[in-house]
Amino acid sequence: MDVLQVTPTMAIGAYANIHLCVYRSGLTVDGLDAANRHHRDLIAKHGRTLVLGYAEPNQPLPAADARQRAAVLIEENQAHVAASALVVEGNGFSASVIRSVMTAAFALARYPYPSKCVATGADAGTWLATFPEGRELSPAAVAGALAQLCAAAP
Repeated sequence: MDVLQVTPTMAIGAYANIHLCVYRSGLTVDGLDAANRHHRDLIAKHGRTLVLGYAEPNQPLPAADARQRAAVLIEENQAHVAASALVVEGNGFSASVIRSVMTAAFALARYPYPSKCVATGADAGTWLATFPEGRELSPAAVAGALAQLCAAAP
C-alpha cells in the first residue's frame, strides 16, 4: 500500500489497482484535484482501476463547487473505472440510513460504473473482488490497505 498524500482533510493512497481516498472533513475542489492527479497516475499504470473511499463520521455535505467538480471528474475518468465503493462504518440506525441515502444518491446520479456503499473495508474488498479488475485481490488485504490509509497522520 502506498500512502501518496495526507492532509488534514483527506488521505490519498493506492493499493494494487485501487485508488484509495479517506475523507476526513469537507470535500473541496483542491482535494478532489489532488486525488485525481494520483488517480490519473494509477490509471496510466493499470489502465482500469477500482475506487475505494472511506468517509469519516460527521462529514458535512460538499459545497456546490465540489459537487460540480466531482461530477466532471467522474465523467472524465469513467472509461478507466471498473467500480467504486464507499465505506461508511457503523452498525447503528444512523449509519444504516447514511448508507441507504448514499446508495440512492449513486442510483439517482446515474454513475457510469457500478457503485456501492458498504459498512466495512472487508465488505468493500469482497464486492470489488467480484469485478475482473479485482479478482486477484484479497478482500482482507484491501481492508488492511484501507485501514493503513485511515491511520495515516497528516
